[in-house]
Amino acid sequence: MGEPEDRELRSQIADVLELIAAEPSWSDELWSRFDALLKQANVEGVLSHADEELTHYSGNFKSRNLLLMRTKPDPAQVSEHKEELRQIAAALRSGATWDEYKRANNIYERGDGLARLFGAFRKH
Repeated sequence: MGEPEDRELRSQIADVLELIAAEPSWSDELWSRFDALLKQANVEGVLSHADEELTHYSGNFKSRNLLLMRTKPDPAQVSEHKEELRQIAAALRSGATWDEYKRANNIYERGDGLARLFGAFRKH
């Protein structure tokens, strides 16, 4: 997982993700805290996914309709994003790698299927 400083930083990021998930709406203050911590980290795998998820999550609160009027967030989508943020926080605390996180949460990236397929052929 890395040095103790890296673990501490990931733990701090996990704390902020859980605080964001606990908020009833979007918090620019917590986003700023997350962003400041992220700038100190080696952003890869799980941290990169956290950044992407927060971007999508914020869109729930900032979206507009065709008349450019703000729309209310979809409670189901907000709930799904909050759960994802909690899962990411747990992964950061446990030291899970990106591959471990993807497997545990059924996340597939381009090429994952082909790699599995060709890997199966190599085993035989």
